[in-house]
Amino acid sequence: MMEEKLFQEAVNLHLTQPDSAEKIFLYLLPKYETSKDWYNHILTLQGLSRCKIIAEDYSGFEYYASLALKEAEFYYSKQNPITLSSATNFAEMLIVKGAYDEAILAYQNSSSSYKLLASKDSSTHYNAYLISLGNTATAYTLIGDYENAIKNYEKLVSIRKNEYSDKGVNYIDALFCLGEIYLRKNELKNSLSCFNRIFEIQHKLGNSRIRNLYFIEAKHSSAFVLLKQEKIKELTFTLNELIEIHSSITNNPYKIQVLYELQAERHKLLKNYDSAYLYFQKALKVRQKVYDYFDHHLEIVESYQSIADLLILQNKIGQAIANYNLALQLPNQSFKLPASPQYLALVPILDGKAQAHIARYKRDRKTQDLDTAMWCYQVADSLVDKARDRLQNEGSKLFFTQKSRPIYEHAIQLCLDMYQSKGGDDFLEKAFYFSERNKATMLFQSLQEAGAKVQAGLPDSLLSKEKQLKVDIAFYQRKIFEGEHARPQVDSSRLESWKQILFDLEEAYRQLSQRLEKDFPEYFKLKYSHKITRLPDLQSQLHKGEMLIEYFVGDNTIYVFGIEKKGIQIHQIKRKKEIDQFLDDFIACLNQPKRGRLGLTSYTDLAYKIYDSLLEPILHEKKINQLIVVPDGKLSYIPIEALLIEKVDLSGLDDKQANRLYKSLPYLFQKYSLRYGYSSTLQFQNPIKTPQAEQKFLALAPAYSGKWHLHFNQPQAREISLLMNGKIIEGEEANKASFLNQMGHFQVLHLAMHAEPDLDSPLMSFLRFEGPDSLEESKFFAYELYNSQIQAKMVVLAACETAFGKLETGEGVYSLTRAFRFAGCPAVVSSLWKADGEATIQFMKAFYKQLEKGKQKSKALQIARSEYLNFASNDKCHPYYWANFVIIGEDDPIESSFSWVWMVCGAILFLGTLSFFFIKK
Repeated sequence: MMEEKLFQEAVNLHLTQPDSAEKIFLYLLPKYETSKDWYNHILTLQGLSRCKIIAEDYSGFEYYASLALKEAEFYYSKQNPITLSSATNFAEMLIVKGAYDEAILAYQNSSSSYKLLASKDSSTHYNAYLISLGNTATAYTLIGDYENAIKNYEKLVSIRKNEYSDKGVNYIDALFCLGEIYLRKNELKNSLSCFNRIFEIQHKLGNSRIRNLYFIEAKHSSAFVLLKQEKIKELTFTLNELIEIHSSITNNPYKIQVLYELQAERHKLLKNYDSAYLYFQKALKVRQKVYDYFDHHLEIVESYQSIADLLILQNKIGQAIANYNLALQLPNQSFKLPASPQYLALVPILDGKAQAHIARYKRDRKTQDLDTAMWCYQVADSLVDKARDRLQNEGSKLFFTQKSRPIYEHAIQLCLDMYQSKGGDDFLEKAFYFSERNKATMLFQSLQEAGAKVQAGLPDSLLSKEKQLKVDIAFYQRKIFEGEHARPQVDSSRLESWKQILFDLEEAYRQLSQRLEKDFPEYFKLKYSHKITRLPDLQSQLHKGEMLIEYFVGDNTIYVFGIEKKGIQIHQIKRKKEIDQFLDDFIACLNQPKRGRLGLTSYTDLAYKIYDSLLEPILHEKKINQLIVVPDGKLSYIPIEALLIEKVDLSGLDDKQANRLYKSLPYLFQKYSLRYGYSSTLQFQNPIKTPQAEQKFLALAPAYSGKWHLHFNQPQAREISLLMNGKIIEGEEANKASFLNQMGHFQVLHLAMHAEPDLDSPLMSFLRFEGPDSLEESKFFAYELYNSQIQAKMVVLAACETAFGKLETGEGVYSLTRAFRFAGCPAVVSSLWKADGEATIQFMKAFYKQLEKGKQKSKALQIARSEYLNFASNDKCHPYYWANFVIIGEDDPIESSFSWVWMVCGAILFLGTLSFFFIKK
């Protein structure tokens, strides 16, 4: 009984008086060992490890945490609560050491086990489950997987608030962690909301040592928010408040170094660089003392980086390079990729070091500095690649892609500088490589993963389980979306229940994905084999007279790559505000056409300026007739076909003459056939190999009723189906179920219907089929396409805005077109803006006539545009009516039904003639 009381006393003391608690635990340890009470012996070891981490004695923490886990695994089963608590404690040590991947796996395993135990037993296990949940979120934060971290913390905030009310320290902790993630993501409003809630709780509850610690943490973080907002006056007030708080409440060295860092950043903002340098040095010294046990802890790395970045501003290049080397542990050029680094931290350090060497090259003209800079970007690129593979959430991957974008812009510029300095086409090839590394990488990796599952021959049982999880996840995503957008909104308890189920399903999916990678090495190898198409391989697939044009829109420069079968050229265009404005105005001009001379003047002026700025330099005097365009940024919303290759003289025109002139403008499509791609690699690689569909053509055209009624979609589908000798499903039969049943049997799918993009939630963009106006029965969402496999070789989306969607940096437009490409369709024809029904009939008929003649898809579109303009009335010649449909993907001709008819007829005629000859004989 005495040992039990002492143990409980130590537990009560360890947070506020770790030294006193440690003495009690050390007194109890031999007593439990003598009595062979291994359960309490292990708990005491855990208690000692907790005392050590609170006292910031990390060597002691590692020693006791490791010993506790070793004993637990020796004396108890892996699923025993004492083993699980020891494993969780050990995982926290892994976090401190920086072994984040191992920590996530350990926390996920313990979290699942605790949840299972809690369902059978006590609330103690449930609380342990929640602790593991929070620890998993922390680990996700440290590897930059912010979206998964947010999901974990939001769940934790909700549970902790309900269980412990606003007074609970655990609730405050979860709130603080959530605010920190928002701060890292630069979502400052959400971040401040969390911190302000903590301040409200502190004001209500008064003094408490533990709560005061969280209050101080939140004050520090709110100061960082003010720093990012550059609110100097408010920041100064908060820093003075923090100085007073630190002097009266705590002397924690870790908190003091944060204060030093804030002071340094404030002085840096005010350009008081000498004062900033002194405070950064103070922060570094405190960090070195706190983290002296760990070899080059991340906090120390960040201090060296801050000092180096400051020295660059002072033009002290040599000192800056020395500090970057210290941050990377580079006494010489022998950098090795660590086993589990925080890649998000190392990548900008490498970028800073590279830029410092480039600056020194410009001063000293020693090419060795350029070589070192190139080495930095090659290492940074490998880190980015590893980081993307480790991140599990798409939102986190998008955030990381955006954050790493400057690395690739700087690397491209370096390649061009080295080309100018040293010569050699290999630098141009490297520039193209770096451009491709930041182009639609997530789409390519997703297609690669789907292809790997087919090639690696994964068991049907696991694939079925994965598919069912995807279906269930999609179902609850839809229910949550419906509930949040319903009027009135679905009650919060039901929404919370759905979110809980979705969280568990996504966790199960992540665990299954980890199992597939671990148990099937061939699948793992194929999944992570991200091979960028090499320039020579790409050139070998280009035809004579064909050019691939790829854009990379950086913060400062637009890079235009022009690649032909036997050559590459790269043009640099200074990114100016006027170019961005031209693009915005041109997009508006296409979507909302204006009549008369004023409208024509606006159109022709913009169409030529964009061509002259972004295309003419790469096409000048080239004997080219086919273009493959990989756009970037706002160029993704523009049909290049509608640009003008010559300046137009409009003097003396009246409004009536202006409207007629749209027929005969020097459009770019008249000289070039065009198709588009998300990246050059995707354009020439299709990781998913689908079997050939047995039938040729299917058109779907719902009838709709009321406000959804379309006048021209059914006549369009009938005429094209007749032309293609294909099948049509129309009216009430053109429902979602029919499409799902039929889509796998046809080589070409023509969908003449309504579509709606969702810019806020791209996965909720949808095609509207026949049926009730409900989410389940009439709408086919983009996220459902992501869970499907399309065997068609071409899909034509004869609907509004199917190529329009949310633009994501580096990834392109998240649209229904992208969803069909993800589902395995190699070619998609879709619309950039709202389609005019009558014009679409004429345009599509001309397009399919050319396809039936065996023309390539891009050539068929080119001829269709010309034919449309030849026969259209003057009031429907504006590019709004004929430039919206573009093709993304491969360009092969489709199989012509007429060609087979003629072949059969020819064979019959030949056999008939041969028979007649023999009969005559």
